[in-house]
Amino acid sequence: MDDLTINISVDGKDYDLELYAFVQACKKIGAKIVVQARANLAIQDKIVTGTLADGLYFSLTETDDGLTMQFKGHAPYYDFVEQGVQGAASSAKAPDSPYRFGSGTGQKGTLQPAIRKWIVDKGISNQTWRDAKGRFLSFDTMSKWISRSVYLTGIKPSYYYSMAIDETLKQAIRLLQAGLEKDIDIFLKDNFSRTYEISITI
Repeated sequence: MDDLTINISVDGKDYDLELYAFVQACKKIGAKIVVQARANLAIQDKIVTGTLADGLYFSLTETDDGLTMQFKGHAPYYDFVEQGVQGAASSAKAPDSPYRFGSGTGQKGTLQPAIRKWIVDKGISNQTWRDAKGRFLSFDTMSKWISRSVYLTGIKPSYYYSMAIDETLKQAIRLLQAGLEKDIDIFLKDNFSRTYEISITI
């Protein structure tokens, strides 16, 4: 969407106030948050192949209540990394997460293959992984052991999106104020001949 129009009444007459600059400010904020979220993933060493980071995006939609901005990812696990996942045996790592291993709501048989791929993509060596007899473990066995541990104990949340929103908040407020002031200034100049002085606080 490029703009948002709201109807206001002045002295009994209806006018359409176009919030073009305000919407553009929202888009700028959304883009900044996505960039910061990717930076947060890098800081936390959560980028392996780049699939998660490259797939982050935001959407801006008009609803009955106004504008709704949502932050998502094309990778199906983007929110698992954000909020974490409770383990089947313990919720200690992610006590506030809505996700839990063993709940029966997720697709079965995907954890171990994902861990197997992660081991290879991350370049983890099996030279320090040995069985009780001192033999090096195969990647398949490593993925089985790691998957079992992850399944039981869960995944800690990273809050890469939540932190990005907090880190961008002050700048976002300034951008929204400036955008709204610009839209109202144009509206007043186009519809009224008097001079107005406006001050907006968000």
